[in-house]
Amino acid sequence: MNIVIVGSGIAGLSAAAAVSPYCKQIILIDKDQPATPNAPRRYAPQGAHIHILLQAGLNMLDDMLPGFEQELIRRGASRIPAGVGQQIFEYGDWMPQQDLDLVFLGQSRMHFESTLCERVLSLPNVSRINRRVAGFLKTDNNRIAGVNFVEGDELEADLVIDASGAGGIFFDWFKKNTQCDIKVDIFPINIFYSTVHFKKPPEFQGKKENILIVPEAGVSNLGCSLLDIENDTWCVSLHGRDREPIPATLGEWQEAVKNLPDDRIWSRISNAIPLTELSKFKKATAKWRRFDEAQGLPEGYLPLGDTINTLNPIFGQGMTLTIGHAFALRNTVAASSLTSSDEFRRRYLTEACEWTAKAWRKAVAFDKNFLADQIQDSKRVELVRKLTAAQHRKMAESADFHLKIVKEYQMLV
Repeated sequence: MNIVIVGSGIAGLSAAAAVSPYCKQIILIDKDQPATPNAPRRYAPQGAHIHILLQAGLNMLDDMLPGFEQELIRRGASRIPAGVGQQIFEYGDWMPQQDLDLVFLGQSRMHFESTLCERVLSLPNVSRINRRVAGFLKTDNNRIAGVNFVEGDELEADLVIDASGAGGIFFDWFKKNTQCDIKVDIFPINIFYSTVHFKKPPEFQGKKENILIVPEAGVSNLGCSLLDIENDTWCVSLHGRDREPIPATLGEWQEAVKNLPDDRIWSRISNAIPLTELSKFKKATAKWRRFDEAQGLPEGYLPLGDTINTLNPIFGQGMTLTIGHAFALRNTVAASSLTSSDEFRRRYLTEACEWTAKAWRKAVAFDKNFLADQIQDSKRVELVRKLTAAQHRKMAESADFHLKIVKEYQMLV
């Protein structure tokens, strides 16, 4: 089988890793340059912001690319002990800290993506070309048989995997060239991220932490996350929503961090040296394109990653969700008994969208707290605080319960 993958970001690279053992040739196509460890890719505007590879995602990648976890660590990824190094402030209270014998990795997206890119492109049947895809080749019997480029030439394939992301070309193309109607679930989130990287002061070097201050509906629209990454540096992202103004200068950004509900992040960065300028990113809506419910989807085409869905990144689920799609693809391709293309597509989309549904439920449940009627309900705010405090007490009393909650955060259950 010859496969073309449109997009060579994390989604495309993960897809290539997934299908490589089962295919003759895989060609990744991207208008952007390959990932490097030094700067975000031009067409990945969110690349400078915090990206957390949850343990479930790392486990799946290490399954598809044996030894990948150790390669990330060898190149400088931080090993952060969940339950101790990961510190979460939610609804007026800090989650308790105790050793849970579970570690996840802290790293920049550039570090992760460049390492993944190098590993995947070393596979003997994977290659990459820099081209702009204009659309898909569609046969008379409603099959996608390849792609065409803006210059007019074509590239045929047995299967096209669309990993071009939320801003890819597919949606308009499908509307114009097929009878397929794809419903889109949309939820307003209206968030921004504003990020600075810092050199860690000497007193914090060697200390591995991920600190998250979660926005609280009805109390504060601002939150912040600090992640220990490679080279003894921190990636610190201030996030806000709705009508919260985006800091225009480093001074405004620092003032916003200083005035968060708790000063744990500010106490670390107040004397730290900034290594980057402010990087800003805005996102108005979360979207789930319901390919799993679509009728008349052409054969020979599979969506993956942000092409299927995007959501509020507050819980760091995005990269793991994308890798979950790739793992579903691997499982589907490996099931050689699936001879029908309809059965093949149905199995893949069912398993992939199980990952989407898990992440969507958690993120949208959080986002619903910020709807106007919820914010104005002071009794509800107080109730959420009481329930959270009770959960934290139970976590402090039971390491098993604490581990269960952390595993949910890491998408391990």
